Amino acid sequence: MRFLNENESWNLLRQRIFGEGYCHPKLEEIGNKIARNCLGLPLAIVVIAGLLSKVKKTQYWENVAENVSSIVTKNEEKFMEILSLSYSHLPHHLKACFLYMGAFPEDSEIPVSKLISLWAAEGFTEQSKTKCSEEVGEEYLQDLIDRSLILVCKRSSSGKIKTCSIHDLLRDLCIRQALSENFLHVAKSYTDLRQAIKTVCRLSIDPYVLFLPETRYTMGSMSLVQTLLCTGTYLINHQVSVDLGFRLMRVLDVVVINFFEFPMEIIELFNLRYLGFTYRGQLPKSISKLLNLETIVHHNWTFGQCPSLPQEIWTMPRLRHLYLTPNFLPDPPTAQIDEENSVRLEHLQTLSEVRGFVCKEEVLERIPNLKKLEISYDPVSSPEGWLYYHLENLVNLHNLETLKLLVKDPPMSRDISPPILAFPPKLKNLTLSGCRIPWEDMTIVGTLPNLEVLKLRNYAFQGAEWETIDGEFCELKFLLIEKTDLVQWTAERTHFPRLERLILKECFRLKEVPSGIGEIDTLNIIELVDCRYSVEASAKQIKEEQESFGNDTLEVRVKSRRTFEDKFYTRILR
Repeated sequence: MRFLNENESWNLLRQRIFGEGYCHPKLEEIGNKIARNCLGLPLAIVVIAGLLSKVKKTQYWENVAENVSSIVTKNEEKFMEILSLSYSHLPHHLKACFLYMGAFPEDSEIPVSKLISLWAAEGFTEQSKTKCSEEVGEEYLQDLIDRSLILVCKRSSSGKIKTCSIHDLLRDLCIRQALSENFLHVAKSYTDLRQAIKTVCRLSIDPYVLFLPETRYTMGSMSLVQTLLCTGTYLINHQVSVDLGFRLMRVLDVVVINFFEFPMEIIELFNLRYLGFTYRGQLPKSISKLLNLETIVHHNWTFGQCPSLPQEIWTMPRLRHLYLTPNFLPDPPTAQIDEENSVRLEHLQTLSEVRGFVCKEEVLERIPNLKKLEISYDPVSSPEGWLYYHLENLVNLHNLETLKLLVKDPPMSRDISPPILAFPPKLKNLTLSGCRIPWEDMTIVGTLPNLEVLKLRNYAFQGAEWETIDGEFCELKFLLIEKTDLVQWTAERTHFPRLERLILKECFRLKEVPSGIGEIDTLNIIELVDCRYSVEASAKQIKEEQESFGNDTLEVRVKSRRTFEDKFYTRILR
């Protein structure tokens, strides 16, 4: 990007701070000076704007202006020093969170759920009387985004931040500052590792470095390591040659390494709060010794039989997040079920992905605060079919907000009855796949009072006709229908009063988009992927009608494989 002139620099600074709002003349005078001293560097201006936007007072701005001016007169590493102002002015509670971003690879998209779990495990986001550590982490992340220190990459269907990243130059700042404070050492080579001092407490290391014979001896002297983050690509055919038994360790993230045998030295890491790894097998029973563990990320890339978690997992009361790909979750031991004071996973918020989860009432009572659940099934494997899984008991998960219910390879036969479902009222995000529920039973979903996102994949519902009614989907903002035998869909604007985005994907039999959909005031996007020409034509007609009424905000996107190379093309209907 080119350098900006003085006017462009001030205009960018002002826009980032005030938008179209008013700027006091005194602040404008100081702001012009600050913008001029940013040397026309857009990133520096954006970062400084994030700093100034938090305190719009003359004295504060003059202080920043003086700092920027003094940096420029030094004529050494001007740009990095300007950026460093953004760090030095951060509140204390955000500094550690910001420096932690240097641990991730350059240009990587960081899952927000992982980042916040890591921050919590490090102790950066302590829960308060009114907010859990995850909510505090989300606030800290948003604050760093508002300061232009972290970038939003992707958002979820509900609008929440899904992945984030950091500019390369800001990442360099993190690495430099973290090294100077002995907060974090990043080792992309053995030379980098040798430069790490013995008192280093956090280490981000390339997996290839771990496999060097000399690494064992170097890391053996780093007895104070509390965090080991292994970043890079998956290494399938290697074994780790380094001892993972750092007694003070709180965070161990080695998902990029595929362990052929479970490293038993992990069981001795009593302070461990976050564990991420890839292992072709079942977790040992002794994992329950890690009583401080809050997050487990277990990737399992085996083919064939799915492993089962040990029953002892129910005796780990501090667990907050279980990310599995995939595992069976056994029932709690019978003795515990019968005892009034049996162990409950009171803090468990995430359970994903569990295969064949049997929703017995006495089991769900042990996870009362679950917020996110992802489960998958094969109803043909059970002689009782869907009845065996008691999915109607899901209604007892009173704090559940996100649910994914997937049927692997759903049977095409209509002889198999659909599942009997009941959902809790707090549910906001629902994904169903392969359930083959009749459209006339949609009321079980439509009457959910807080539902904002609904994704229906792979014959989640089946039948030729769907007619929606008033009084349902009152809060729905996002609707996806993918792979269905639906032919005729009848809907009015009042049936989806808050809908913002509609996606129809591979609905090969559907004739048209209901005309009433286009009359929804909040609708911004209709997206069609591999649908019939008649569906595309109906969407185009909806857009033209809305434009004739003065509504220019509705966007219609069409994606299709109708090319000789079988590749997607995208058209925006105008």
